[in-house]
Amino acid sequence: TLNQLMLFDYTLPETQQLRGTIQLPLYSELVEIGEASGGFTLACVASKGNPAGDVIAIYDITNPAAWVHRSTITGFRTHLMSVSSSRMYIFTTASEFKIIELAFPTTPGMRSTTLYGGSYTNYTALASWSNNAAALGTATTGLWLINTTNATAPLVSGIWNPVTGYSVHALAKGPGVLYVSATAATPTTPPAPPATHNRFESLLVTNLAAPAQRFLHSPTSGAGSQGYLDSLTYLSTPAGNFVVATRPGLDNYPYTFPAQNNTATLYALGSFFATENITAPVATVTLEQAHGNVAPGGASAPGGGSGSARFIAAADAAGLYQVAMPAQWAPAYAAVPVNTTVCHGADTFFNSLVSANPSSVTFQWYRNGTALT
Repeated sequence: TLNQLMLFDYTLPETQQLRGTIQLPLYSELVEIGEASGGFTLACVASKGNPAGDVIAIYDITNPAAWVHRSTITGFRTHLMSVSSSRMYIFTTASEFKIIELAFPTTPGMRSTTLYGGSYTNYTALASWSNNAAALGTATTGLWLINTTNATAPLVSGIWNPVTGYSVHALAKGPGVLYVSATAATPTTPPAPPATHNRFESLLVTNLAAPAQRFLHSPTSGAGSQGYLDSLTYLSTPAGNFVVATRPGLDNYPYTFPAQNNTATLYALGSFFATENITAPVATVTLEQAHGNVAPGGASAPGGGSGSARFIAAADAAGLYQVAMPAQWAPAYAAVPVNTTVCHGADTFFNSLVSANPSSVTFQWYRNGTALT
């Protein structure tokens, strides 16, 4: 509401220090962090709905106490934005996919504009990694995987649309896989309309033309339905790597703007045949009034290890939440047994998958309260 970007120093875990305040263009709404040649850090801020014309302002925040406005991009309204390294990916309200080069932030270069057609509201989420790939989520036609190696001619190499009514809500990219929050249609008996169920999955996207599902939470797989997840953030910590997922509050579920979150769930990441493809919900924290993606916050925890030991969530009148990531967690199910019906005398098999830190876990199976041997 003040049209300001405030830059805080969270090096000390129990305090925050305001290092700089940037007066932004009116109606500024989207923020992404990028890099320029020479290791400079950029804040890319897009306005949304300015009657006088929307802009993207590029700020050099390498020294937050002495930030510099480098350039302003005009001529379109941003709907979705993702920045990876020195490349900015934009999806506009005219349903255009744009690639902009930020290596020289005083003269950002428009590399390409591709018209994808249809209403821009059908496009729901955007993620990117390095200068080679982007993922564009849609509400009706699945997840589009875009090869951007040639920035002047980006190509939709593959589409992930595994089930009927697949609708993407949020994306996050880790080093190995792409994490996707979606819903899908559940068939019902006519004339009742199809119901929907929530899906949280990890996709191997090394080959954009042939994405492969590695793990899935749904009503019948993994740890069951995880509910509606409206943002996903990959987070590296000294204790391990996580995906932090936020959920909207029940009073504005699921689309009321701004989407405020009641909770953030921490999913510990494990490996099976591919890097970090298994997600296990190990903790949930209440974050009243928070909205949008969380962000890594603060230096590493004492004792070593890479990554951030905390994350930050913005919460309007509630201020900024600083949440400590766990160093240990109790066993949490990544996959739970499902009900099985078999003929009398036949064998049946139950499988479960558990994440814990420390990782020593033992199991005891029961039938009607009696331990099985």
